[in-house]
Amino acid sequence: MAKLGLTIKKQPKQARAKARVEKILSSAERLLISEGPEAISTTAIAQKANVPVGSIYQYFEDKDDIIMQLYDAAYGDIEEIMSSKLKALDLTLSFSAVIREVLQAFWQAAKTHRSFRQLTRWANSKRSLWETTPTADSSLGQLIRKTLTIAGAKLPPQKEAVVLSTTVTIVSVLVDLAIEEQDEDKAAAILEELVILLTKYFS
Repeated sequence: MAKLGLTIKKQPKQARAKARVEKILSSAERLLISEGPEAISTTAIAQKANVPVGSIYQYFEDKDDIIMQLYDAAYGDIEEIMSSKLKALDLTLSFSAVIREVLQAFWQAAKTHRSFRQLTRWANSKRSLWETTPTADSSLGQLIRKTLTIAGAKLPPQKEAVVLSTTVTIVSVLVDLAIEEQDEDKAAAILEELVILLTKYFS
């Protein structure tokens, strides 16, 4: 579960070109939502967007590039929600309560987002665990660092980097499992186990 930080192949400068890129992306997202990633092709996207296939390749390498752009945009949506959540957190809550609230908020935002869950599944199917695990400096790492600070966790200076890296890895893998789990009770159980793990880790 990592933001990829990709850039469009050719940055559109004119309003018309920007509108075309947005139309390509929104058409691809609609295809993703209605038919799944396996139905996406540059031809299908071009037909849905009513643009020439060649114009897609002006701005994107291929269909995977388009889907990765959608993934980054969706991740940005989740980041905005989580930023608001962190600002509104009750600072008197216990460590485990803070962790539980943040994880629940992330899960709720992810599963109710129009395309994040499908995009996460697609990203996980395309990359190895090593590639999908964010670093401590990633946006997820920054979110976890802020959450731990709010929760009152003390990171030992001499081990801060490795502790944060370990935490990011655990959170990334288990939250991805929860997001991909169709049974919401099982997903909630995974998140609760993660709360217990982190509480014990930082106690």
